[in-house]
Amino acid sequence: MRRDNRKGCARSTRRLVKLDLAAHGIALVSCATGGIVLESVVLMGAASHHVASIGFRLTSKEMTDELTRSRARDAMFSAVQLILWACCVVLAIVVTAQGAHGLFHVESLDAMTMAGFAAPGALAAATTAALTRSSAHVRGGSDRADALLSAAPTAAALGIAISGLGADAGRLDALAGLAIVLMLCVRTLIYLGRTLD
Repeated sequence: MRRDNRKGCARSTRRLVKLDLAAHGIALVSCATGGIVLESVVLMGAASHHVASIGFRLTSKEMTDELTRSRARDAMFSAVQLILWACCVVLAIVVTAQGAHGLFHVESLDAMTMAGFAAPGALAAATTAALTRSSAHVRGGSDRADALLSAAPTAAALGIAISGLGADAGRLDALAGLAIVLMLCVRTLIYLGRTLD
């Protein structure tokens, strides 16, 4: 009976991990598209966080599947991780450059369109929070802190979109985008600490 419960819990956790990966993938495409179309620093920053979330989740999944790995799978996993982290670094550099530029050359933002591009991130934040609450995935406070930090870019984008600041929203977008890059550094440190443990 207890074994059946464990199998059921593991199965539901695996489903939740897949759902989380899919939600972050959709949010990544939406935020990156919005960041390019609207030239929004926050949306590009949110895209970098979604890439990081996918990378962290895949690494955690791979560590739990350690016994069933093959050499071919290891090589493919390494290639995917290399691509993900290269994209994350490129996005962080772009966000930093856009943010610095946006502080001095303020442009107005289309708030409603920005909210539309940011909206899929809310689903990704919800799946990450659900996965964090799952007993099979909790590793103490570091998981909760990471879940909050991963949701922060979406919250910032939606907050700026509904703020009604007009032209000043462009400056806030730039400032929030730079803060999002710093949050990405904090998430990386949390993940490194978790891996070393």
